[in-house]
Amino acid sequence: MISILKKLNRFARRWLFTFAGVVTVTRFVNDPKKAYSYYPDLPAKSKARVWLELIGWLFRHGEVNTFYYYYGFDVSPVDQGAYIPYNEFKDLRNNWNRAIYIGRRTTSYLALLRDKYMFYLLLSSLDFPTPKVLGLCIGGSIDWLDTHTTEGIDSLMRRPGFKAFCKTILGESAEGAFPLRVEKGVLLLDGAPVTLPDLTRRLAGGFIIQEFIEQHPRTAELYPPCINTLRINTIRKGNDVVLFSSCMKMGANGSTRDNWASGGLIGVIDRETGRLTKEFKFQPGRGGVVTRHPQSGVVFEGYEIPFFKEAVRMAVELHSFLYGIHSIGWDVAITKDGPLIIEGNDNWVIAAHQGVEGGLRARFLDTLVHGGKGGSC
Repeated sequence: MISILKKLNRFARRWLFTFAGVVTVTRFVNDPKKAYSYYPDLPAKSKARVWLELIGWLFRHGEVNTFYYYYGFDVSPVDQGAYIPYNEFKDLRNNWNRAIYIGRRTTSYLALLRDKYMFYLLLSSLDFPTPKVLGLCIGGSIDWLDTHTTEGIDSLMRRPGFKAFCKTILGESAEGAFPLRVEKGVLLLDGAPVTLPDLTRRLAGGFIIQEFIEQHPRTAELYPPCINTLRINTIRKGNDVVLFSSCMKMGANGSTRDNWASGGLIGVIDRETGRLTKEFKFQPGRGGVVTRHPQSGVVFEGYEIPFFKEAVRMAVELHSFLYGIHSIGWDVAITKDGPLIIEGNDNWVIAAHQGVEGGLRARFLDTLVHGGKGGSC
C-alpha cells in the first residue's frame, strides 16, 4: 500500500510540474517583453511551432527554455541539441566546482572566489595585478588598510578627492555595487549626492572599498561611463587549464556596470586575433542584437582589444593555482599597463556565451574528466 502511495505521489508531482511548465511556456510565447526575435528581418517560425519546440524542450530537459529567442531558435534550423540546457549545465558546473578530493578527504575552495576580500589577499600574495582594497566596511565602520585603523563612515569626508568602487563582500553580478567619491565636501554615490546616514545604511550589508581604476582608452571608447571588461572562461581539462571561451562585456543605456544581467552587452572576442566580432546582444527582455554601440556609436566588428592574449595567459596561469575549482569565469579589465584581474566567478552562466558563440554543449562536456564528483589530486 505504501509503495502504491509513493508511486501515486511521484506521478502527481510529475503531472503538476508538467502542467505548470505548459502554462509557463504558453505565457512565455505570448509575452511581448520576452517573446521577441533577435533577428526580426529573417523569416520566423510560427507561434504554434515555437510553442511545440518549447514544449519539446520542457519534456526533454525539464525546464522552460527562456533563452529560446536569444539563441535564435525562432528563425533558423539550429541544432538545438548542440546547446546545453541551463539546469543541466548548472548542475554539472556546481557539482564539479563544489568539492575536490585530496586523498580521502574533500573540501571546497569556492570562498576564495566568492569572498572579494579573500580573493584580493590571494591575488596580492601571488603577485597578480588586481584593484587594491582600501578598506572593509562591516557593522557601520570602516577598517582602513593603509592606516590599520577602524573609523566611522564619516572618515570618508576626511579624505578629500576620495574616489573608489564599493562592492558587497559576497555579492554576485555587480549586486549592490556602486562608485563612490568625495567632491568638494559632498559624498557622491553613482554620481548623485547622498547623505551620510543614507550611505551608512547602504553600506550596512558588508562591503569592500576598492580603488577606482582607469581603463585603457580603447576599452573606454566602447562605453566611457563604466569599466568594460573581458569575460574569460577557463576550465580544467584533465591536468591542464584551458581557455573555454572569451567575450567582451560593456555597459549601455546609462549604466555604470558592464554586467549582462544589469543591462549590458556581450559579444565574442576572436581568440586568434583579439578583435571583436560583429554582433553583440542584450539579455532577453532588455534588448536585441546590435552591431555598433547604441551610445558611443563604436562599430564592433574588427575592433581590437589591447593585451588580449596577455589577459588569457594571466587567467590560465591564475586558475592553475586554484586546483580545487573546475571552471571559472574571470572578469578582466584592461589598463594602459596591461590586464587587471577584477574577480573570478565559479557560478558563471554559459547561456550568455551560447547566445553569441553558438551551442557549447560538446565543448563543455569534453572538459569533464572521469573520477566522480569534483576533481581529485
